[in-house]
Amino acid sequence: MIDLFLHFLPTLAALGILPLVASAGFFRPAWFGRPWRLWLAIESGWRRLARRPKLAASLMCAIQLAGVAVRWAFLGIPVPHVHDEFSYLLAGETFSLGRLTNPTHPMWVHFESAHIFHVPSYTSFYPPGQAVAIAVGYLLGHPWIGIVLSTLVMIVVVYWAARQWLSPYWALLAGLFGLCIVLGGYWTDTYWGGAVNAIAGAMVTGAAGVLRRRASALHLTVLAAGAAGCAITRPFEGLVLTVLLTGWLFWRIARKGPDALRAYARLSLPAVLFLAASAGIFLYYNYRVTGRPLTMPYSEGARQYVARRKFLFQKDPPTPVYRHKEMRDIYVGLRRTGQPQHWRVFGNLKLLFGMYLSIPLVPVFALAAGLALFGWRSRQRPLILTAVGGLAAVLTIPWINPHYYAPFATVMVVAAVAGVRFLRFVPYAGGRPFWIVAATAVCILGVRGAINLSNEARSEPRPAVAWGIERREIEQNLVSRPGRDLVIVRYKPDHNWYHEWVYNHAEIDASKIVWAREMDAANNARLFEYFKGRNVWLLEADMKPPRLTPYPMPGGATPAR
Repeated sequence: MIDLFLHFLPTLAALGILPLVASAGFFRPAWFGRPWRLWLAIESGWRRLARRPKLAASLMCAIQLAGVAVRWAFLGIPVPHVHDEFSYLLAGETFSLGRLTNPTHPMWVHFESAHIFHVPSYTSFYPPGQAVAIAVGYLLGHPWIGIVLSTLVMIVVVYWAARQWLSPYWALLAGLFGLCIVLGGYWTDTYWGGAVNAIAGAMVTGAAGVLRRRASALHLTVLAAGAAGCAITRPFEGLVLTVLLTGWLFWRIARKGPDALRAYARLSLPAVLFLAASAGIFLYYNYRVTGRPLTMPYSEGARQYVARRKFLFQKDPPTPVYRHKEMRDIYVGLRRTGQPQHWRVFGNLKLLFGMYLSIPLVPVFALAAGLALFGWRSRQRPLILTAVGGLAAVLTIPWINPHYYAPFATVMVVAAVAGVRFLRFVPYAGGRPFWIVAATAVCILGVRGAINLSNEARSEPRPAVAWGIERREIEQNLVSRPGRDLVIVRYKPDHNWYHEWVYNHAEIDASKIVWAREMDAANNARLFEYFKGRNVWLLEADMKPPRLTPYPMPGGATPAR
């Protein structure tokens, strides 16, 4: 019951505290006309910290590391349990081995799984950006290390980008928003990521903030690097962000006259060279993975497997021919056609606001967006409009996860802080009573951070992770046994397609454990012959608990020991 109350505490605050504060500030401005002494003391310390950005960034990173330590102490290292996580882990392991992809395995039909293709090569069909962070983790000892490092970099880069658009006082608040996104959230506790996407978007956002004031070869290159990062993490959302901000930046520079344009053009050579090199690398990556420079891995994967439309205004494509019922269940299930379209949009909006702002601050963001749309003159207006444009673009996707919007993380939090800042200075009845909104925002962030840390201190993992833990325990049991193993996975007809067991390492033949789908007798016989000498097991994945027994082998095959 306490956990349930804490989970809904931000929503309760939205429904109770903010309307109460707003009405009191409007009808009884004398109550809040001058900040209380306690808040003045807090503000004094806040200003001192804001003037020391390196210290502020270090403290935010320390808080994130504390959350990671709490997670590690109570629940251990995260266990992959979502299709996307296994796909990213495969690509990250591949990169860590010094390869861009892997050759097609002769027995690949037994190894098919979600968000992975085996022909023309064997790898994830997601963009490679998240996998790069995971590869760093593999090289340092564990893929989760790469995830944690990416969240620390994100905290620093989002804070830096916010400082290019806000005063130090308000940028610190934006930095805390960035911290709360990763603190105790799935960007830290899973291998899906989000932080790498946000880093790329923050680079574009921060560089645009510098370039609106002055020409800089360094920041033009940072802008180019951010755009390239968006291309290899969230290509669609990153393209929208880059086009909106660079288009606005070009318009702003052009208004200053030809001399300004020439000044920026003279300094753009490093950025142009960086973009050209990045494009060449990306085309080569496509060529190695799909065999065609202009065909991205996701496009190839979608052609082979994906059975749902990419945007709301499209129709679902024809259902591909699948070799396994479980694969069909996954991709047809991902259509999620059971909910009306308008409810999908509402659900996606609620998901995004809850992740990036917390529900109580949605009215503040809405105020900033409304003011910007009606011509509010503010330095943050381009970012507010970009945040709105990003929402419009992302909401064209039928079903989303919050990390889809990650390139816009910085513009979203800056837009929300701009709304808080506006209210902070609104005069009313001879005073400025709405300073209490800024205080409330800080309190909400504090409560949210405490809730996130309490979530990390759970004694039991979430139910959705349970099957992933069962898979890990079976792996650990097999690793402790002598010899190498082949695990044949058998599902029941009513199998839950979220729980997919068949995932393998980049080097399948060299793996201690190989997971394979059970097929007909002829295909199974060829599989057993190929992996002759391995212990062969049958995993009945839908038993409670999953049951691992020696496979009933035909004569002459090696039994499991």
